[in-house]
Amino acid sequence: MAGIRGVLGLLLALTTTLQPAGADPLLADFDYPHPVQHYDFQSQGQSLTMAFMDVRPQQPNGRTIVLLHGKNFCAATWEASIGPLRDEGYRVVVPDQIGFCKSSKPQAYQFSLHQLAANTHALLASIGVERPIVLGHSMGGMLAFRYALMYPRDMTGLIVVNPIGLEDWKAKGVPLVGVDQLYERERKTSFESIKRYQETTYYAGTWKPAYVRYFARYEARRLSAEQMYDSMITATHTEQPMATTYGLVRYANQLPDPTEPSTDSRVVDFMNQLGRGDWMLIDRLSAPTILGLLYQMNDTQNVNRSLGLSNANVGVTNRVHQIDADYPDDAQAIRRMFLASLTRYPTDQEMAIVMGRRSGPRYQWLSDLQWALLNKLDFAFN
Repeated sequence: MAGIRGVLGLLLALTTTLQPAGADPLLADFDYPHPVQHYDFQSQGQSLTMAFMDVRPQQPNGRTIVLLHGKNFCAATWEASIGPLRDEGYRVVVPDQIGFCKSSKPQAYQFSLHQLAANTHALLASIGVERPIVLGHSMGGMLAFRYALMYPRDMTGLIVVNPIGLEDWKAKGVPLVGVDQLYERERKTSFESIKRYQETTYYAGTWKPAYVRYFARYEARRLSAEQMYDSMITATHTEQPMATTYGLVRYANQLPDPTEPSTDSRVVDFMNQLGRGDWMLIDRLSAPTILGLLYQMNDTQNVNRSLGLSNANVGVTNRVHQIDADYPDDAQAIRRMFLASLTRYPTDQEMAIVMGRRSGPRYQWLSDLQWALLNKLDFAFN
């Protein structure tokens, strides 16, 4: 009973830190064209992570090119350039800068070009990249200039595409706009206004449906029952293994028909309790219910998956075991558990709560933490 009271206390404490529903801050639901890696580091007194793609060629030419995105873009928007460069033999490294896309977004940070260049230089050093070609677009071009000024001996080439920072706008009579004015301007943006800006600024008035994927979703929405089930077992790393001609593949959920996943009665029960309906005939519930949330808290699959007990084939490879083995530092393990469960890092308040409630075997309190995170309201929203 003491253990149950402890984990419930952790859940109640974390419930007070519920984050507002909205688009995922690390773009967990936006796929990049190549595998994403992370560089963890300390900067300005904070623990941060930079997401990046490191795409290697089959026939290397011995050279590396680094692609720096602009203010209104992500690393993923270099997709059409990465392939041809890789095919020419280049190792292609494409980071998301701090504050952008899949990288950390600290609430208080000095986003100077000097700092962004230093972060990029440290990332490249961590993966063994020496003297790359640096290519920047728009704000990334301005960052590339600063990188070249700071590290001229650590690069072999500089390329810029439509860079900013070359014009003297003050000399041209353009008035200075303060931070408060810029903030109010950003608050008034909408999907349509951003689309109009993109059309006139970047695409010469020609819009293609393929561009839509690069726009963030503003509306918060509750995960459907299927998505919640898949999210839970993905977070706990207990996907079912399935043998194929391509080797062992893990899948989250398999629905043999549009109405009933009859191969697994546990899935049926979970979805029915969480508002699942026949999507061909009955609309799913769009709001969370007390029944659904209570069911989530008391679901044996939820508890067992965080302990790695629900599937003998999964064994010790579940998320708790993985983090326990790979991250001996408790603070880093907690950050990784938040990232796996809620696709974000803990706030300072949440970190303090969890650090203060560690007790017993490390594996046990990590299990308790994941159980608590899977029962937070923000797990059910994205």
